[in-house]
Amino acid sequence: MVPMGTWLAARLLQMKAEGKNDVDWGMAPLPQAASDGKTVTFGSPTAFAVNKKARNSEAAKKFVRWASGPKGAAAIAKVGVVPSYTDDAVMKNFFGVKGMPSDDLSKTAMSPDTVKLEMPVSPKSSDIDQILKEEHELVMSGEKSIDKGIEEMESRVKSEVE
Repeated sequence: MVPMGTWLAARLLQMKAEGKNDVDWGMAPLPQAASDGKTVTFGSPTAFAVNKKARNSEAAKKFVRWASGPKGAAAIAKVGVVPSYTDDAVMKNFFGVKGMPSDDLSKTAMSPDTVKLEMPVSPKSSDIDQILKEEHELVMSGEKSIDKGIEEMESRVKSEVE
């Protein structure tokens, strides 16, 4: 099992097409904390931006409008990438990609009940994320207990970030 984001699907498809792997794979929702039958996941869309000093800013803005709407999303889905905009047509394109798993469990994994923001937008997010990564490594390597790791995360965020 590899807990990974939707971006991995396109990479797996590409590697298989190039003969770099022969793995049969699928998608499944991660185990849920609540037992209410609802699937909650996290994610963050990849943003588009246009620099205010761009030479072709009007063309870039036109592209951003297209890419973030139904037609652009459908085009992106055709290469195995899930865009932030989805509807039935977009998901049909996604699951229609050659080699894409299209079983019921994979489809369920790609249609969660709730998507929560992976990393809140804040000037402090990157610093907090770094602390979490560092302390998580210590917990996972057995150098700290889970309780001590959580305690240290909370302490470091208060002293180093806030």
